[in-house]
Amino acid sequence: METRIFGKTGAKITFITMGGCGLGYIDQSEANKAVKLAMDHGINMIDVAPTYGNAEIRLNPWIEKYRNKFFLSEKTLKRKKNGAWRQLNKSLEKLGTSYFDLYQFHAVSSMEELDQILGE
Repeated sequence: METRIFGKTGAKITFITMGGCGLGYIDQSEANKAVKLAMDHGINMIDVAPTYGNAEIRLNPWIEKYRNKFFLSEKTLKRKKNGAWRQLNKSLEKLGTSYFDLYQFHAVSSMEELDQILGE
């Protein structure tokens, strides 16, 4: 699987990544098959979000066991700094990890929203 360096981080991530939305709407057995297939093909980046049903819970066993093999991306729709932090911590707990490699503010549509998110 082709990889690329992610910005200035030095992290090598696969050109093809796995979007985790579908994991949230299938049972654990099917989620296991999907994640294993992605890993078997060398995919090392997975993107999830709290709005993806049970995706974080479905991915948890894989992150707990293989965290060092994944570049884990998460996003939030929260528009207040405190809400985003609360959601980030809740997602970390659901996934069974202490960090995300990338945390995104999803669907920001104005500078006012960005100011609100990053504000005090």
